[in-house]
Amino acid sequence: MLRRGAVRRNPEEVAALAELQGKLPLGAFKEVAWGRVEREAALWRQNLTNKGISSEEIFEILLSCNCKKAELVKPGLWVLPALSLKMPFGKDISIVGTISDVTKHGMLCFGKDTFSETLKIWPRFLIYEAIKQHLPFDVEDKIVFVQSGKERRGYCDGKEGQIIDLLSYYFFCQEYPSPLLPELIEEIWKGDMEALEKKLRLEQGKDWKTIYNAQLDWMLGKEEVCFDKEHLLALQAWFPKKKFKNE
Repeated sequence: MLRRGAVRRNPEEVAALAELQGKLPLGAFKEVAWGRVEREAALWRQNLTNKGISSEEIFEILLSCNCKKAELVKPGLWVLPALSLKMPFGKDISIVGTISDVTKHGMLCFGKDTFSETLKIWPRFLIYEAIKQHLPFDVEDKIVFVQSGKERRGYCDGKEGQIIDLLSYYFFCQEYPSPLLPELIEEIWKGDMEALEKKLRLEQGKDWKTIYNAQLDWMLGKEEVCFDKEHLLALQAWFPKKKFKNE
């Protein structure tokens, strides 16, 4: 968060605020820690500059049910109408809230350019894609990864349908715990049962320190994890279109 703030704002102001909030260590370690933050923030700013993006043009989008058309309420903050969706179960849903780190060159991601980070930001990117036509200027269809300077272009046909699918999945998971944990997405996405089994076995007996989930903790506990046809059937039930490698 400090690096992110140092990219968008005056680094000296960010350092002073971080010190007041106790986010920096005391004594000599403070200068060492802040020096590292400054170096990394400078690299990130250079990555943005190489993409033709200045920190001054980064803005936020606030989706509001009280908004009828796009309005710039203050520098760096656009208010747009809420995104309205008709769900399959017959109810209308309005998506409100803030989408941060937006530019005319695309949406910024301060995470790493990895499979898991891309999936984490994808729902926000879908909403960005669905509402950007309300802005009085054009914005590009891509995600810019600030840490690496790389980018991914969005190919989002039927984006509102994808958002509805994600919301339907979310509501379903309120009643039925899903095995699609963030740490396991890549293996499940790729249908790699062997890699999925290996990752879960590495956690055996470690109290799920790197993959903590209350349902997994309750279901598996300290007993030996046994992957058999029942586990494959469970995955098939959740992901019927997915072909697992050892199926």
